Amino acid sequence: TPSVMAALPSSLVKHVTLTTARVFHRFSAFNPDRRIHPVTGAFLPGTYGCPESEVPFVPTGFTAVGRFALPNSLPASHHYEIEAVIGTSVDFGTVAPAFGQAGGGVEAYFQHGAKDARAPPKKPSKLPDE
Repeated sequence: TPSVMAALPSSLVKHVTLTTARVFHRFSAFNPDRRIHPVTGAFLPGTYGCPESEVPFVPTGFTAVGRFALPNSLPASHHYEIEAVIGTSVDFGTVAPAFGQAGGGVEAYFQHGAKDARAPPKKPSKLPDE
């Protein structure tokens, strides 16, 4: 009998369409970040970020790498923030271990991107690396 390939379950288990504007964050080793529109501050389609509830748990760039199991081991010390508009589609879940990192944080995935309600967008802030 042929073996059956099963897809691994996604850690993105909750789907939401925003009914109010909501703040989200992204931690990156890069400024500019290729997932952030350079003029509007929008999250481009396929971008991962996190809800505001995660911010107190991410005091440094290296903490972000471990908590969000980032593929790049450079400290993710650039902190981007957007206020996603009403109607934004977001998938939430727990970050699975990956890339030799523990994971465990809460992630938000923007399959179709997220427009920033703020104009001009908020400039990224800088976290300490360690």
